[in-house]
Amino acid sequence: MWSRRRPLRPQRPAPGLSRPAPAGAPTEPPYRAGPSRRVPPAVRGPWPAAAACGLVGALLVLLAGCGALSPRPDDARPGPPGQRAVITVPGDAPTIQRAVDAAVPGDLVLVDPGVYRESVVVATPRIVLRGADRNRVVIDGEGERASGVTVTAPEVAVENLTVRGHREHGVAFRGTPERPLAGYRASYLTAHDTGRHGVSARHARRGVVEHAYLAGFSGAGVHIEHCHSCRTVVRESVVSTGGEPVVLAGADGVTVETAAPAEGETAVADRGPAGQPVLPGDPSAPPRPAVTAPTLSGGAPA
Repeated sequence: MWSRRRPLRPQRPAPGLSRPAPAGAPTEPPYRAGPSRRVPPAVRGPWPAAAACGLVGALLVLLAGCGALSPRPDDARPGPPGQRAVITVPGDAPTIQRAVDAAVPGDLVLVDPGVYRESVVVATPRIVLRGADRNRVVIDGEGERASGVTVTAPEVAVENLTVRGHREHGVAFRGTPERPLAGYRASYLTAHDTGRHGVSARHARRGVVEHAYLAGFSGAGVHIEHCHSCRTVVRESVVSTGGEPVVLAGADGVTVETAAPAEGETAVADRGPAGQPVLPGDPSAPPRPAVTAPTLSGGAPA
């Protein structure tokens, strides 16, 4: 017996499932139920390189204008790069260490009068660390810090200031056996109540220690070690109380020159720390070289 069958209706896809794409339909974007949106070819896929570069360039210009791309946003160094600068403490930098870190070769770090409770490490060559007043610029170790100033770079000068109350050294110049420090100067410097030495130099050559007042130490006023043919001069300096004035340990080629007091003048040692000569001239004057390198007989630097 013949029976009439009802035609089958197409089933609707379950919610969230896409309907199969009819023949010839594009594969990108996926064919979905409902009204479709054709993505223009110009914006489909990766952006053209020119457009991307243009956007990145505009972003860099914007950030540079805001100062966000400054290589050292906390840099205390004034003036344009490539020119010598005078970095003042606390005017440009709140601490001596911050000023020294911002300096580049040829700069002067000028410290205003005050007591600075810190231990300074100088790792940039050919800079001058200078106090505006020898007696009133004080780097205080408070009996806790090892050294007042430690220099690990060549041709650095420390001058016209006071260091006190450090466990090891007032000012230390440090090279290594592989890379001796070449060129250093400590001028118009007062170092007192230090644990071991007033001024210490190790693996360092071509140095000058001058117009220094060193007191209250257990080791030496000036201690120079591990230096062959040092070509170093200690002159017009006074060691008041403590151990030996100048000690050489594994070192040679050091000249010690002592200036006699002028006629009618009391010996320098009797003046005390506050009576020492100060750096002549304007404290903000351009720095002189850290040391004048002695020359060999052939005219080449030592």
